[in-house]
Amino acid sequence: MLRTFVVTESMDQQTLSARLFDGRFRGGQSDAALDALKRANPHADLTKLKPGTVLFVPDGPVFKVNATASVSAAVFDDFQKQIAQALDEATADLKSGIEARAADRAGIAAFLKGAAFRRILASDEVVKQQADAALGALGDEEEQDKRSAETFEAATRSVASALAELGKVIR
Repeated sequence: MLRTFVVTESMDQQTLSARLFDGRFRGGQSDAALDALKRANPHADLTKLKPGTVLFVPDGPVFKVNATASVSAAVFDDFQKQIAQALDEATADLKSGIEARAADRAGIAAFLKGAAFRRILASDEVVKQQADAALGALGDEEEQDKRSAETFEAATRSVASALAELGKVIR
């Protein structure tokens, strides 16, 4: 993954190498890394770098990751924020919908359990059974809403976790 390095002070190739290269690599590996760095930066004279110069740093074990910045990190961070915001909005919408359905169920249940309606049901066993079935269905809907909220919450956690893991790779 392409990374960048912004020169903050005037430096030569030796200083640049000390900043960017892992000291465990010497000789051919270091020379190959320097050649790759030159190819990635035809706009820059690596022997005379001025402050503000932006260098593209190719992938490779020779380069210090902590000395450079990921080109895609800022884009990924924005993406991650957008996903988090969208999930927060979806969570709020889900909760609002569940609350509205709960209020509707409470109103229906109150009517079905009300004394006036129960007096009417006393004279008709079929309608009483239907009303009891409706009360049972309301309870089932409530359980379904709870499961939906739990599933969505688990999915949200999973997305956040996956984005965090992806962020480790991108950054």
